[in-house]
Amino acid sequence: ADLAIHDSYYFIGISCGSSKNVTSEELLDNNETAIKAHQLYADMRGQRTNHLHHFVNRTKWHFRHHNNIIFSAEVFSKATTVLHEKDKERKIEIMRSILKNWNTRVVVTYRNFSEWINSFYFQLMKPYVKRWGDVISLQDFIQNYIEGYKDQVRLLHPTIRAYDVYSKYFDDVKIFNLHQEGE
Repeated sequence: ADLAIHDSYYFIGISCGSSKNVTSEELLDNNETAIKAHQLYADMRGQRTNHLHHFVNRTKWHFRHHNNIIFSAEVFSKATTVLHEKDKERKIEIMRSILKNWNTRVVVTYRNFSEWINSFYFQLMKPYVKRWGDVISLQDFIQNYIEGYKDQVRLLHPTIRAYDVYSKYFDDVKIFNLHQEGE
């Protein structure tokens, strides 16, 4: 953490730091800025704006102090239905407008499709197992998932989908292969 502070890197996001909320002008140690990504994402619908304002204030504070920030938020790239893709893209466009003065790099994580689809299935089916005990089979789930994207193959894999949408708004988008060893 000390090296990150020395290099002026600050994590913004609940998964990277504590859940402590701070004021926009408070001097922080690394990992203490907590922007709750799910609430920020929800605020971008326009219903509430307190997390959005907090995020904007934190980025402005770090920009004025010439700090680098790392914002980790899976919610902006998680798999959704085709109907929700336009809403997600609108939120990424909002994020781009907030970060317009920053030299931004977006890193999208790649996970093998066979591993990802299994994980996605179990995440979605877990609530149903608790309530009804009756879920569709993994085979049926995969067939339904693929059928849903048959005319839009690039949307099938969430990494490609996220890469495509982020590339519309950010110039520096990289894919990190979760399975690659070394650097």
